[in-house]
Parts: sequence; structure tokens; C-alpha cells
Amino acid sequence: MARLSALISTAILLSSSLICLRVFSQTPSRCFYKTVKKNKQHYIECINNMIKVYKMGVYVDKAGTGPAVIFIDTLYPTSDHVFKSRQYLLDTSVGGYFLQTGKNEKLPIKKVATTGEADSILNHAYFLKSYFALSHSLNSCFPLYHYTFRNGYVAWNSVPGKNQDHYAFISRTDKAVKNIEDSTAREQTRFSNTTNFILRNAETIPYTILIDSLKTLPAEYPSSSRYFSEVVYQVALVQPHYFFNILQDFYAKKELMFAAVAYDKKLVRLLRQTPGTSTMKKAFFKEYRQDKLATYKVIGLYTAITIGLILLL
Repeated sequence: MARLSALISTAILLSSSLICLRVFSQTPSRCFYKTVKKNKQHYIECINNMIKVYKMGVYVDKAGTGPAVIFIDTLYPTSDHVFKSRQYLLDTSVGGYFLQTGKNEKLPIKKVATTGEADSILNHAYFLKSYFALSHSLNSCFPLYHYTFRNGYVAWNSVPGKNQDHYAFISRTDKAVKNIEDSTAREQTRFSNTTNFILRNAETIPYTILIDSLKTLPAEYPSSSRYFSEVVYQVALVQPHYFFNILQDFYAKKELMFAAVAYDKKLVRLLRQTPGTSTMKKAFFKEYRQDKLATYKVIGLYTAITIGLILLL
């Protein structure tokens, strides 16, 4: 009986070992190739009998540069040494590998030294693309706010595990970007609600409530956020006397307030006609005159240079 139990235990152990071996043998072997021509760069990912081709490009911006994935295609085997899709054909027969494009151009390829080297390039491209998508999503939902895609160029410098497996990196990046989007959306929703409340009640809102509400909005340049500027402008249109009171309470942000109304000449005339000769009113129109004079000087200098060049020619 004891011998039978031992045989059963041995059989179970052997069976478990075979299962483990079978599972391990199914683990995909992964490697990369890339095209030799730099101006027609492709990365080719090989996972057993599955082939992915990444057509590469470059993001170019004043904030930096980075790789871009223009197109991803999956190739399937059609014979022992040929993998094919509508866009590409990969030949792995003896005599040199090459990738053939839809235009029948044969691009020589070579093996990438490590998967980490290729993963780093693909991860960088995916990271930047994610920030472009994040920028578009937030700016579409909150038109008075601007989230710049250039944050992606800065954030990439501090990303850990740049050469992590690409699929694991995608999952990690998606979660991180989603957290940024959710937290930013919550904050911008508060600002939008406050702004909409003020604008809906601009003609009748008491000044104390207006100021308390304005203090909760970010007083930033329009390139980043226009909540504050939009409220100042719209309130000035319907209650122009409030403008100089707001200017006094937010004098540290006077440049923002000047910029919010100075481009509208009709509004400037309305403000000029507002009763009173407060210190803030005098300060505003003094600044307004100086800005106009500086603009005329720039235009005059540009005109003089242009005429001078024409005469010279």
C-alpha cells in the first residue's frame, strides 16, 4: 500500500513537471529588427510567429524632439520564411532579411542588440502620444483652460524604467495619464462652475460675492487659463464701474486685467465714460496710453525699416 502511494505521488510530480515545461515552452521569445535606412525607419517586433511592424517618424517641437509611431501593422506567415500584410512583406530566408513596403521597396534590416533598446524607443513614442491625446481631451472639455502637450517632453526625463517591456509600459502609462486627467478635470470643473455662476449673474451679482468668487479662480495668463480674464471682461461689459474696484483689489495682477479689456476699443470707451476719477481709473488709462504709444513706435520702426530696404533694393 505504501509503495502504491509512492508511485502515485511520483506520477503526480511528473505530471506537474510536464505541465510546467509545456507552459514554459509556450512563453513567447521576443526580439526586434530595424531597417537600416534612417529616413525610412521601421522597428520589427517578432514574437514567435507573430510579426509587428512599427513605421517610425519624429515629433519636432520647440520643447524637444522624440520618436513617433506613424503606423502599426501585423504580418502573418504565408510560407516558411515569408510574413505578409497589405502594407508589408518580411522575408526571413537565408541571404539576408529585408522588409518590403507596399511600393515594392526592399529595406534591409538588422537585429537590434537588446529588446530594451527597441522598447525604449517605442515607449518614448507612446508616452509623447499619450500626452498629445491628454492635451486634446482636456482642452476640448475645458475651453477656458489650456493643458500643453509639451508637459510630455518634460515628464519623459523623469520616467523610471524607460526600457521596460513595451506592453507593460503601455499599461503603466495609461494609468498615470488617466490619474492626471481625472485630477485635472476635477479642478477645472470647479473653476468652470464658478466662472459660469459669475457670468450667469454678471448684471446683478453683488460686488462682495463677485470678489469672493474671483479669488477662487486662477489669475493666470490666457495661454494657460482664461477663467479670470473672461470674468473680468464680461463683468466690465455689464457693470463697468466694477472694473476699477476689481483692479484695486487685484492690483498685483494689473497686467492681466489690462490685457483682458484693452483689446476691445468699445469697452475702453465705455470705461472712460464711467463716472468717477479714482486712482485706479487714472492708472489704467495712463498704462493704456503708454501701451498704445509703444505699439505705434514699433509699427513706425517696422515701416521705416521696410521703406528703407525697398529704397536700398
